[in-house]
Amino acid sequence: LGGLVILTAPQDRLTMEETEMLLPRSTFEQTLKFMVDELTSIINNGYLPVKYNNGNSSAGRATLGAASMIKGWVQLFAASPAYNSASPAVPNEAGNKDMQSFATPDPTRWADAAATFKHFIDTYGHKGSSDYKLFSPMSAFWYEANEYNSEVIWDRQHVMTTMANTFDTYGGPVWIHGTYYTWGNYCPTQELVDVYQMANGLDIDDPLSGYNPQNPYVGREKRFYDFIVYDGAEYKQDWMTMTDIIYTRVDKVNPSKNQIDFGGDDVGNTGYYFKKRLDNLHPRGGNQCGMNHVYYRYAEVLLGYAEAQNEAVGPDASVYEAINAVRTRPGTDLPPLAEGMTQEEMREAIRRERRVEFAYEQKRLFDLWRWKIAEINMNADLHGMLIENTIPETNAGVWTYTRISLNHPHVFNRKQYFNPIPQTVIDRNTNLLQNWGY
Repeated sequence: LGGLVILTAPQDRLTMEETEMLLPRSTFEQTLKFMVDELTSIINNGYLPVKYNNGNSSAGRATLGAASMIKGWVQLFAASPAYNSASPAVPNEAGNKDMQSFATPDPTRWADAAATFKHFIDTYGHKGSSDYKLFSPMSAFWYEANEYNSEVIWDRQHVMTTMANTFDTYGGPVWIHGTYYTWGNYCPTQELVDVYQMANGLDIDDPLSGYNPQNPYVGREKRFYDFIVYDGAEYKQDWMTMTDIIYTRVDKVNPSKNQIDFGGDDVGNTGYYFKKRLDNLHPRGGNQCGMNHVYYRYAEVLLGYAEAQNEAVGPDASVYEAINAVRTRPGTDLPPLAEGMTQEEMREAIRRERRVEFAYEQKRLFDLWRWKIAEINMNADLHGMLIENTIPETNAGVWTYTRISLNHPHVFNRKQYFNPIPQTVIDRNTNLLQNWGY
């Protein structure tokens, strides 16, 4: 929304005039300062515990770790080019002056974010008390048995059947061993799949990577196999008695119910399904999932620090250390990034790492906004993978892999970097300025 109305005292209709209660919006900078000051006060007073562990009756409530993480995220968000540059996401002009970006860009705001994340790492993280540190392997991170693990900073509590998480109702392989289980929504696109590197740490478009576009699922990094269900993938959750093989290819000889489908049914239309964050203990069906929804985890502290420090001073040793900690953790096992990267190269490496590491964790949209690249990415066509045999009647030919358009037109307008202030709210308080473009 941009600048908000800041209330620091109760409003009482019995003692206040109507005009006293109809406050204007504060500027973007004033709103940021208020949030940072509040979070700093919470951190400094030390009243909250650093972390709650499993079994604590207050688990799920905010902690010092959560306050520190949110402070760093707010500063990182505000330092980003959408709000902190000479050409912000939306024009800073009369009608919304200073409501949606800083009046004056200041590159030192990156250093503020880096300092907050460094304080987290040095105080609560692996260089301090170690209340927070990376968990391994990532494939088991969301399991109920691993709730409140060392990487979780703040999460939403879910209890099976009474306050359940329905995330896996809507995604994952639709058919398992011939039985219908999910709706097949939010399937990975080819754009996401292509970002996963090879196990040797090289991008798939690097001539030295060993990537074969006609055998594209061999030799990829471990997170690809942990998070993505692709054609021919083995699929086995703990509730399953046997492993299933998921086929998304168009096979006229041995058709699969999971094969790519451009119709209106529940089967996916990209050639992929996801398995990240799916319940390993229970098949989909009603409110059965008790896996918590994680808002923030320690990997975000490390990658937040890497990004802010890189923008503040360039790719120094601490930037490499932070991003490589995520890449090389046991169970991910990617090699460290090559030394000698430029600031621009490191920026792209960090953005790629965030996209892969936090896929399906509700981070990507906000990154597209703050990096001011939503107009590029969200207006672009999306693609899937069509796999067919050159002799489809008998499968005697070879299987070919063709990148295909999903024909889903998307329109992202510049004004959509921000939401509008609801007109009903403005009608009640005419002192409120509407956001640009609305």
